[in-house]
Amino acid sequence: MTEVPQKVLLIQFRRLGDAVLVTPVFDALRAAWPKTEVHLLTEFPVTDLFTSDPRVDRIWTRPARGGLPELVRQLRKEKFGLVFDFQSLPITSFLAWSTGGATVGFERRFRKYGTTVKLTDHRGSDYAADHKLDLLRAVGLTPSDYEPRLLPDLQPAELWRAAGDQPRVVLMPVSPWAHKRWSGEAFAKTARQTHQETGAFFGVIGGPGEGAEVEEVGAQLGEVPHQTHVATSIGELLNLLAGAQVFFGNDNGPRHMAAALGLPTLGWFKDINPTHWTLPGSRHPVLWDTIHAKGRPVQADRVILAPEPEVAAKALTQLIKSVNATS
Repeated sequence: MTEVPQKVLLIQFRRLGDAVLVTPVFDALRAAWPKTEVHLLTEFPVTDLFTSDPRVDRIWTRPARGGLPELVRQLRKEKFGLVFDFQSLPITSFLAWSTGGATVGFERRFRKYGTTVKLTDHRGSDYAADHKLDLLRAVGLTPSDYEPRLLPDLQPAELWRAAGDQPRVVLMPVSPWAHKRWSGEAFAKTARQTHQETGAFFGVIGGPGEGAEVEEVGAQLGEVPHQTHVATSIGELLNLLAGAQVFFGNDNGPRHMAAALGLPTLGWFKDINPTHWTLPGSRHPVLWDTIHAKGRPVQADRVILAPEPEVAAKALTQLIKSVNATS
């Protein structure tokens, strides 16, 4: 077991979903080292996921390139006992090394850490969040819970008032990448069939620049009760997600956020193997054509369904009924 450090730095850049998957690390560190200061180095808008998170003592924001020397100077002053690099990119590896603390990272070509973890040595779940915990295991900790959790300060979202007593489904037909978007027609057909079975209300949500995809689906919902909305901040999106009962959407960051807020999710995947990006169990089925597996393993503890609106509507209906049965 490593000596308990006074301060640790966690480095996790890139997108919202990647950042959500590091939250089990927060819980594991708090459980093992409750008096250790936990610092997080990330980038905007990921910072907004954790502004009120009690598990993180300080958030550092990656600056523009010209601001890196000052960031390095400030990080070195903190005298971190351990620095965990959860991405092992060239820039994150450099920043970890430049802090002067003992570094832990994944084995990559041309990366050097004080403690190096091989991805091929992983013996736990195939879920990506569990892989991140391997860095803690490398210093003697024994985390076992890999379910992500977000702990934001939430406010009621006005959009859901229109739902009344109807089941509330947040539908997010968006993704930064066109190849990771199911068709608007397929989303709308699924929503119409689901409403027939459950009476569900749909909040069709997107983020900045995604209004066209949102309105495309909304225009095809017909008599299905719904509202369309474009969230302008991470805080607003968190409130909208937390006000729903079920998430339905593409393989995107908000899907991970919804799961970390406790919602069951139904997600559509194109060619990426969902095994690594989906919590095991029946609360998180995925729509995916297994022809894209191309010989890669598909775990039996994931619920993988044919990517067809009729199948999706049945799965979404089951999730809604399961929520109603436990509420």
